[in-house]
Amino acid sequence: MRRRSLIAAGGLLMARWGSVSAGAGELTVLSLTSMQPVVDDLVRAFENATGQTVAVKYTQASQLKARLHGPDHPDLVVAPAELIDLLDHEGAMQSGTRQPVGRVGVGVAVRRGDSGVRDFSSAARLRQALMDAKSLVYADPKDSAEGLRARAVIDRLGLAAELRAKTQLGSGSNPIAAVGFGDAELGLHAIDRILGTPGLLLAAPVPAELQEWTRYDAAMVVEAANAADARRLMQFLASDASKLRLSVRGIEPAL
Repeated sequence: MRRRSLIAAGGLLMARWGSVSAGAGELTVLSLTSMQPVVDDLVRAFENATGQTVAVKYTQASQLKARLHGPDHPDLVVAPAELIDLLDHEGAMQSGTRQPVGRVGVGVAVRRGDSGVRDFSSAARLRQALMDAKSLVYADPKDSAEGLRARAVIDRLGLAAELRAKTQLGSGSNPIAAVGFGDAELGLHAIDRILGTPGLLLAAPVPAELQEWTRYDAAMVVEAANAADARRLMQFLASDASKLRLSVRGIEPAL
């Protein structure tokens, strides 16, 4: 049913926007490496619906600003809201073009096939589960926004000191890989990354009273060479078809 819904939505988008005209320039999007699975999925759906070719470039957060002015010449940036804030403040984004794409929260990861029974449904129960766990891993806060948000959850639970001795700080493209390998019992990470990682299972989202959200925004770059096609992609990112694709990945509509 979900697949049929996506196909039908794509057909409606093709009917709504039509196909790209011959000879149009290549629309270029710049995003973060950590967002690649999500952005790739949305862009491929847009290409299928419109016939517009899109070049997607990925970079680390620390290099995003420099890449705006490099040879990539992106038309559109898709990134966490705080990074768009910085670029907007510096005048790199076109005024009035920014729009939210979605938001993702922090979840608790366990190894797929883990038969342990735990309750993460409230702050008190999550606190007890973390205290009872033999080991915990989350992304290094020095390198990752996901790590900062996981640390914020732990701080709000008042467990920073209690968990320090049994906590691992992960890095790289899969900072909580230790859970999948059986080297850590629990992980705290962005829900979309947990759902997209083989060997991991989303045990539960962090309870609402503790949740830390990452909002993804899109905005057009000043002097975008393919402004009309960039606007059309942004319209697609705000569509019901995109919201459906994002929900499968654990990303909610942004508030």
